[in-house]
Amino acid sequence: MADPFDTDGDGQMNVSETNAKVTIEEAFKRFDEDASGFIDAAELTALIESLDVDGDMSSEEVEKAMGELDADGSGRIEKNEFIQWWLDMNGSGDSDSALRKRLRNLAKQGRKRLGTDIHKASWEGNLDVVQAFITTNGTLVNAKDETDHADSYRPLHYAAYQGHKEICRYLLSKRADINAQTELGCTALFFASQQGRESIVKLLLNHRASAALVESECGLGPVDVADTDAIRALFRSIGKYRRPESPIDIVASVMSSTSSSLKTKTKTKTKKRNSKDKNGVLVSVEWIHDETKSRRSADEILPVSGFIVRALDSETGEIVKEIDIPKSDDEDGVDDEHYLIRVRLLGGKKYVFQIAAVNGLGRSKFSQESDVVRVGTRPIGMVPRPVVGEIHPTSVLLTWDEVDMTTPEEEGGEKTKWMVETQRVSDSNAWMERERGTSSTTSVPRPTQSVFKHATETASGSDTFVTLDRLTTGSRYRARVYLRNESGSGNPGDYVEFETPMFEGSSTRRGGSRSKGSSRIGSLGRSSEEKMSGGGERVEEERFAVHHRGE
Repeated sequence: MADPFDTDGDGQMNVSETNAKVTIEEAFKRFDEDASGFIDAAELTALIESLDVDGDMSSEEVEKAMGELDADGSGRIEKNEFIQWWLDMNGSGDSDSALRKRLRNLAKQGRKRLGTDIHKASWEGNLDVVQAFITTNGTLVNAKDETDHADSYRPLHYAAYQGHKEICRYLLSKRADINAQTELGCTALFFASQQGRESIVKLLLNHRASAALVESECGLGPVDVADTDAIRALFRSIGKYRRPESPIDIVASVMSSTSSSLKTKTKTKTKKRNSKDKNGVLVSVEWIHDETKSRRSADEILPVSGFIVRALDSETGEIVKEIDIPKSDDEDGVDDEHYLIRVRLLGGKKYVFQIAAVNGLGRSKFSQESDVVRVGTRPIGMVPRPVVGEIHPTSVLLTWDEVDMTTPEEEGGEKTKWMVETQRVSDSNAWMERERGTSSTTSVPRPTQSVFKHATETASGSDTFVTLDRLTTGSRYRARVYLRNESGSGNPGDYVEFETPMFEGSSTRRGGSRSKGSSRIGSLGRSSEEKMSGGGERVEEERFAVHHRGE
């Protein structure tokens, strides 16, 4: 005999057919209050009262309804007749009658109000209903909830979250995937641990559920979200989990950087801490941490959630800085075992570093100390303003006064180097006048720079002059100098302004005034003759080659 729920006639029960079958059979059990196997007139009246949106039926109407649904004339509604009714396939008679329309509406309301599926049953703790689903369609034991916002939860996820131990036990007996993960990577063990379901955690661990799987949003595992100490103790006693091993091979070194273009890839929290010590020196700290090299199996290794980096004064042993570094997907490093951060420390001291790994059960012992790293002092003090010398259309000579360029030996004794930064501010008046004098009506100002860049290092660390080339003709520039050593960059001094000429041999402006020939005239060193000469001259001849280089 064909199954009335197999609506497509393929001999198999799909999810929709299974849901309909279990819903209707459970509804029959509910309204068959005395469990007699049929529904009598009193039970039909109770059914109508609970579902009918059109109001109660009179006794005469109930009698007519019983006659309409009682296909074999037994005076009661057997289970198969109830199924026919709720599947809207019942009996004969005038299908357009008001009574049949009302009965059809009753069945519709019943399916809507009492409708269920295996996920709802698992969440609500209805073991009998869950068993009915699995008995009808065994594949539902690992069915994903595809409804909106369900995140592909499976029956075991819902049961573990709610703490329904018997349903969890039954699902596991039917080969539920104990380590199945939701779209965000959560497992049944994760939910049970998070919600404080101690008995469920114990059950799942005894069935060898893995605590090493982490969710993808924050990288947390079941131990990390454990709600009670008792649950954390279960991970130690049953799961054989423990704190991580200590990191090894700690290497620290001072980073060389420039003040204007310093870039780091450290974690957000580390950046915030480093920003408080802007005058400090960046130190790179690297280490190795590989739990797989321990003698434990992969199932016994908890994921590391972060590290504690400790910087100590090598002479006094005092902890100078301690930073918690959460491990995440964008952690620096060459591979999964190598890690790297940058720490900003005060100069003029010697440091050693220690690292501890952290998981849900606590931190490891701190590693052995790194080798001593000496952190020098970044250049400090007054930096001279450069003086403009010989100017050409695409180059300029800058000079400046000498200063002490060596830091004290006890602070690193590092030799410093001069760096020169430039910024193109605008087109010169000569360029703009030339553009206005052409036949072109579409002249557009050339690109400028909003910040200093294009840092140039002097040929020798002790030199106090540099020739800047690759400049743009007919342009106003700013230039400034600063000192840099292995520990970082000092603050730049005041800038000087100058103007590149349009043509080789033409006059030009330095510091906003016109000058010729002088090799050491800066923006603050103009003579009275220059001040009286006013703004620059228009180029009179075009017999010289135009030197223009776009940026």
